[in-house]
Amino acid sequence: MMINTKATIPIKLLPLYGCLALVMATFGLINVFASITPYAVHDLEIEKSYNISNVLPLNERRALQALLLPQQEAVLARLPSEPFAWARLTSLRLTVLGDPKSAFQALRMSDMVSPNEPRQKMERALMWHQFRAVESTDELAYQKRLWQKAVDMPNDGTWVDLKERGEVDEAADILKYEDSALYKKLLAHP
Repeated sequence: MMINTKATIPIKLLPLYGCLALVMATFGLINVFASITPYAVHDLEIEKSYNISNVLPLNERRALQALLLPQQEAVLARLPSEPFAWARLTSLRLTVLGDPKSAFQALRMSDMVSPNEPRQKMERALMWHQFRAVESTDELAYQKRLWQKAVDMPNDGTWVDLKERGEVDEAADILKYEDSALYKKLLAHP
């Protein structure tokens, strides 16, 4: 049996607020003067090295990307919600390992963590198209949705980037034979 004594213990809140303020100030200082997200910083370094590797001759590219592959996998183990890192891992696995199946798995993760990232829609559709040989029937069917999302993007700076990188022309070459309606829609973008 429990007896309710209605006894209360007075708590002075001022020291509690002081402790909370001290903890928040500490986190603020860490945020300003140090990185509490070292994996995000490391991912940016990998991205820079990856971009450099893409302009190197093939043997040098493979050598540098062989060093980047385990680093990218380690970063993704700690930062799994970064769609661009997954797309980069796709390319690294394909170049270094020559394994389209594991490369496609990374591409699927990129789509899962950020299916509507405007800067990746066209790139992802193009990459997805490249892996048709290792895709299931459902994954092959999903390709049409990827193309649809890419073509239906609003006309903004993203389209300028896509055209500068040659992705619109590459997509047009594919869609011309695979989906005439989407092909016409793609050509209608200014």
